[in-house]
Amino acid sequence: MVPLPELKMIRNLFLLFFLFITNAGYSWNAIGHQLVAQIAYDNLTPQSKRMCNLYSHSKTKTSFNINFVKSASWLDSIRAHDVHWFDALHYIDIPFSRDETALPALSDINALWGINQAIAVLSSNKASIADKKLSLRILVHLVGDIHQPLHTVTKVSKKLPNGDLGGNLFQLGKNSIGNNLHQYWDNGGGILIGQGKFFQIKNKARQLEKKWSCQSATKENNPRQWINASHQLALTKVYKVSAYQVPPKQYQLNTQNITEKQILLAGCRLAYLLNNIAEGKNKLF
Repeated sequence: MVPLPELKMIRNLFLLFFLFITNAGYSWNAIGHQLVAQIAYDNLTPQSKRMCNLYSHSKTKTSFNINFVKSASWLDSIRAHDVHWFDALHYIDIPFSRDETALPALSDINALWGINQAIAVLSSNKASIADKKLSLRILVHLVGDIHQPLHTVTKVSKKLPNGDLGGNLFQLGKNSIGNNLHQYWDNGGGILIGQGKFFQIKNKARQLEKKWSCQSATKENNPRQWINASHQLALTKVYKVSAYQVPPKQYQLNTQNITEKQILLAGCRLAYLLNNIAEGKNKLF
């Protein structure tokens, strides 16, 4: 098992987590990740729920459910405190080009690597409780990340030979949702702005669970498959808009629908991974 970088040296990061657990503001990014976590929590087996309750426990008097859901956005929250050790884990920028520009190599340290390391630590009989707490937060967050299509792609061109950083360098026309393509999709075409109180997260999760089934979500049970599917969405649906264009209404509606389904898929698949870990099925990908 390859250890997470400096894993034992960063346990003090949990002090930051305990600060955030009571005071963290809900942002557009947090809403999406917390929806994923709530859907996952709704679909955990009793054994898996006990495991997650143990590893997401905090010193606050909030419920296990709230602790688990709030922990989902922790990996983004620490960036506000200039903690960037985990930045490379948030994405797996699979390159593509439409003008035959040579493609850069894919980094070995990426979201899939992070998912595998988190699974390995959570499945280990030797890892400490502190290491497992950290790994759970990483796993919950990264499974959400890879279902946002722009966390699985970078558009390479003669103008941007190193890629557009998952749409971060792809500027859009003036709109109220996002200045660039990545931000537009992080905001889910507008549906992930606001509505961030816990009861709203819980209600929205229930709505998505009624709209789609977790049973079909786990037919593809390998994170590599999930990443490839997200990448295909990026190629066929996300880059349908032109640079500096104001996304039209139909594009916005498509973005919202895809976002909702991807959040549901991420939550169901996260539950699948956690249930398997709790049962001792620690397959790596």
